[in-house]
Amino acid sequence: MHHGSTMVDFKDRLKSALEHAGMTPVQLASRLGVTRQAIENAVKGRSDSLSAENCAKAARVMSVDGYWLATGDGEMVNQEKDVIEVWPFPVVDRARYERLDAKGRGYIQATVVEIMGELEAKQAASLGKAGVLIQHAADPLKTGRAV
Repeated sequence: MHHGSTMVDFKDRLKSALEHAGMTPVQLASRLGVTRQAIENAVKGRSDSLSAENCAKAARVMSVDGYWLATGDGEMVNQEKDVIEVWPFPVVDRARYERLDAKGRGYIQATVVEIMGELEAKQAASLGKAGVLIQHAADPLKTGRAV
């Protein structure tokens, strides 16, 4: 199925991207941190688009090309970007992954992206807390110790 520039309406591209990722509008809304209504309105054509930030996030979560999702130009899945040169999962048989259809691979990619985002946020939060603790320890006035 060709998903190139023939898909004029954002709602149609969004529906195709959701299908590609094996996701529902509710799942996408949850992953983007927006309301269910925001995504459902876009899918039903009541809204012409998402914000630029949410459109970019949605493309990443659904493993589709962001420029295509926003404009309709190009292909839904950029084959050049979809190729994994180095297999990053030594405990997962690459051949098993490659036997999955595009929907299955898209689901796995979207899940990995989501998990990575959660882990990066946790890591950033713990680094931020560590930075605050180090900063307080270095400043006797913040620790409450007498100078």
